[in-house]
Amino acid sequence: MVDNLNNDVWGSEYGIVMKRVYNRLPYDIPNQRKKEIVNTLFAKGRERTRGNIERQQGVEPFTKEELQTATETIKGGKAAAQDGIPPEAIKEAAKTQLKWLLGVLNKLLRE
Repeated sequence: MVDNLNNDVWGSEYGIVMKRVYNRLPYDIPNQRKKEIVNTLFAKGRERTRGNIERQQGVEPFTKEELQTATETIKGGKAAAQDGIPPEAIKEAAKTQLKWLLGVLNKLLRE
């Protein structure tokens, strides 16, 4: 199970673990611990394949205010999208690592 979880973080093993620990999660996780969790789940340097996406020129980067507004409207308790990232993780990243998340999203927008 551990090997499968390491190979596919958002697979069925993740669901099994979350069912067992979901109600036991602490509500007040220190910011440093949140950063450690995000860094563990979203390791730097992981290569992703890119699909054929037609890029538009002259698109303005996201602003801090736009990102905050967008993440405030994200509803929790929903399934992760195709990227496998649960909505709660995006909301928490916006709360604790806004500058980093803004940089990631703007880099994706540019490339």
